[in-house]
Parts: sequence; structure tokens; C-alpha cells
Amino acid sequence: MVRWRVLWVTVGLALGAAGGAEEAAITGEATSAAAEASPPDGAMSPVPPIEQSLLLAFLANNETFTLLDARSPEEFGVGHLYGAKNVPHDAVEAHADALPADRDAPIVVYCKTGKRAAALKERLVELGYSDVRILGPQQIVWSDTAPMFNCGVPDSQETSLLSTK
Repeated sequence: MVRWRVLWVTVGLALGAAGGAEEAAITGEATSAAAEASPPDGAMSPVPPIEQSLLLAFLANNETFTLLDARSPEEFGVGHLYGAKNVPHDAVEAHADALPADRDAPIVVYCKTGKRAAALKERLVELGYSDVRILGPQQIVWSDTAPMFNCGVPDSQETSLLSTK
């Protein structure tokens, strides 16, 4: 299953470089009426994607924002995104030392499906944090042990970040 997902991302990136619907699928932009429809009762609303340039900036300098993993310590121990701190959605107070002192500092939260990330975001907002965003599951590629950002296809302005001179 993981191999097919990685293959899909690789093929999608290659096709997306030429533009079109494949790029929209990789970057998380909704292009169909079904994708834009309201979720059924009990389902999560679609999570707006975090800008690709912000994710790339974090990879270059992980001080761009605070990245919090809302999963359990056991799941975090198996693998987590580079630079993430573990703050389980149901134990925020016990992990307060991982939170930024500045309540206006940017925070990005994630989990595997988005549900625990949404719960963590809600709790952080209750605690007074004003700039909390969710890294949606469509922006993470999961392998058996090491999740990684799915940054999508670079904008033409950002291709210089990937070129070798």
C-alpha cells in the first residue's frame, strides 16, 4: 500500500510538472464539485493546504513555525515529521514546555487523519494561541516509519530551490 502511495505521488509529481489537474491533486486544491461539497455529518471539513513555500522554508530552517504532532507518544516514537514536537491532543498541559511562549507565534499541527490535529488546534486556540493551522493529511506522505511533507510541484518561482548549479 505504501509503495503505491509513493508511486502515486511520484507519478503525480511528474505529470503535475506539465500542469493541469494532476498538479491541483498534488497540491491539495479542490477542482471538482464533489471535492468542494460540504462533508457529511460527522466528517471533517476539508483542511486548506499550507503553502508549499512555507513547508520548504521549514525544511530549510525549522524555526519558520512550531510543528506539533498531535498523535500519541508511542506513534511519535515510531516516526514523525522532521522537526516536530510531540504534543498529544489529549495531554496538552503535560507537554506545555513544547509550546512557544509567544501566543502569536505560528504553529502547525498534524496527525495521520486530521482529527487529532483539529482537536489539538481547538485546545491551543482555547489557551490563547492565535496562529494555529492544520497540516492536512493530503500534505503528508506516510511510510512505515517516517512521514514526510508532500510539498507538491514547485511554482515556477520556486524551481530555483531545487535546481543545482
